[in-house]
Amino acid sequence: MAVAAVLLDLAIPTLVLLTLAVVSLIARRQGTGSLGLRRPAHPVRMVAQVIGLTLLWTALTLVVITPVVEHVTGQRRDVSQFTPLEGDLGLLLYLLLISWTLAALGEEFAYRGYVQTRM
Repeated sequence: MAVAAVLLDLAIPTLVLLTLAVVSLIARRQGTGSLGLRRPAHPVRMVAQVIGLTLLWTALTLVVITPVVEHVTGQRRDVSQFTPLEGDLGLLLYLLLISWTLAALGEEFAYRGYVQTRM
């Protein structure tokens, strides 16, 4: 079991940390409230702010940061690994959903909620 956890940790560390956090909460008989997680006071406003900031950051990255970095380094980004996604909207949406969900759960639950409250 330990070998599997180490190998999985090399591939997907967030998933391992999430699993350990859940096991710890179950063993301690605590809920997610013990991690400081709570419902936002204004969820619609929060979602609108997140969407706005996401669009702003994406535009800033595509219009300013990436061109400046490519100009300074003289190298273009290699995006050839994403060739299978070209023209496959379903696969793109699926991978975005999986990666965003794992990143959101991993960051909020494991890192901010579990690690920071235990440090």
